[in-house]
Amino acid sequence: MFVHPLPRHPPTADVDHKLTLSPCPQHGQPKKRIPCGETHLDKATVLEYVDAVRDSWTAEAYHLLEYNCNSFTDTLLGFLNGNSIPADIRNQPSGPSPSPLGSPFPSLLAHQH
Repeated sequence: MFVHPLPRHPPTADVDHKLTLSPCPQHGQPKKRIPCGETHLDKATVLEYVDAVRDSWTAEAYHLLEYNCNSFTDTLLGFLNGNSIPADIRNQPSGPSPSPLGSPFPSLLAHQH
């Protein structure tokens, strides 16, 4: 997994300010899109917020299970309209492991930090 610094461009919304959660384009086409509500914040306000929190979302602060892109998305969505990303996405790291090899993964990562 590659960790990139917070981009200098704001999240996008359509003309009606409707927000949609989907993976970044560099990771291919999303398997699904999740409507996340609307925002009435203007671009300047969003950019100001992103600049204000930029130092909290660095590669050094990143943690695969506890402080990741889903954490950022949830925080930003809360700012944009007070909503949260769906619990099944927000809680993915703590959910059941799909394979026997994945079950020790969280405890191994916990010792890495």
